[in-house]
Amino acid sequence: MLTGSQYKKSLYDGRAIFFEGERVEDLPRHPIIGQSVDQIARGYDRWYSPEAGALNPLMSIPHSADELRARIKQQHGADILSLVTYQSVMTLTTASARIGAKLPKYHDRIHSYVEQAQRNDIRITECITDAKGNRSLPPGKQDDPDAYTHIVDRRGDDIVIRGAKPLRCGRAIYFRRPELARRVGANRFGKPELAGEASSLNFSLSHSQSIAVLAVAHGLPVGVDVEEVRPIEPEVAATHFSASELSDLSGLQGDAWLSGFYRCWTRKEAILKAEGVGLHHALDSFDVALLPDAPAELLRTRVRFLYPWKLYDVSPAPGTIGALATAHGEARIARFSFHH
Repeated sequence: MLTGSQYKKSLYDGRAIFFEGERVEDLPRHPIIGQSVDQIARGYDRWYSPEAGALNPLMSIPHSADELRARIKQQHGADILSLVTYQSVMTLTTASARIGAKLPKYHDRIHSYVEQAQRNDIRITECITDAKGNRSLPPGKQDDPDAYTHIVDRRGDDIVIRGAKPLRCGRAIYFRRPELARRVGANRFGKPELAGEASSLNFSLSHSQSIAVLAVAHGLPVGVDVEEVRPIEPEVAATHFSASELSDLSGLQGDAWLSGFYRCWTRKEAILKAEGVGLHHALDSFDVALLPDAPAELLRTRVRFLYPWKLYDVSPAPGTIGALATAHGEARIARFSFHH
């Protein structure tokens, strides 16, 4: 296993990284990228064990229900790259098991890659990919010529491109102007925040499918969470909700149960985002109201919060449930909607 220091040293391997059009020679000391490097290094130190043959628990495959429950708790507070790595290893292992009988060659290759990833204690990240399109046809023969990114013009040393390119953004907030980018930092839990002249502005962002919600507040913290209402296994509630919340949920059935689940989930997430700690506080360490006729509120807490958070319901579109948490007891909320 690697320590955080060893991970940072491994970045000096001659790799070509470009940011804002310039090559970055020293990733750990870069004012923007270095913040991500520090967060990942803390993740390495968190899981490090000097024992021979030790593996990062988030790189290990659970073999029982108890081990899977342990993994869920270990994910609380884990850095984003460790979580992506865990999800990737689990996905690869699941796919390998399903294709083993018909495609043993690929089963063996996947198994070998997972073993190598575990042994070398690497981190797996996401990247910008092509749109799905019709996978039975090459990019140039799609029904929609813009389903894939392609060159449409060449102008001297420049090219003009057109087409779809999905982008998934984790914690990065990107500005075209470098002087603004330098004003974006992160707290010790990795939550993005503004610095300098803009530090009095607080923001929180959440998205689910095609819906995104941005909350901005002046002077006091704010947190927002939105979820598309879709079927969810009861085990998720049993794992994350408190005893009193589970008791309230048990009295609901069908769609009412599902709505109660998402009211509880989004209110908890909004509070933790406002608090700025992510999942460093367990979801069952505090109680929120979730019954349909009860006002949105924080009922009890078994951890110390910065503020007695106030909750507001936010449902930006049909079929979604959301919540806003603010430190202001009588916040005046203005809502704006933008449709593509």
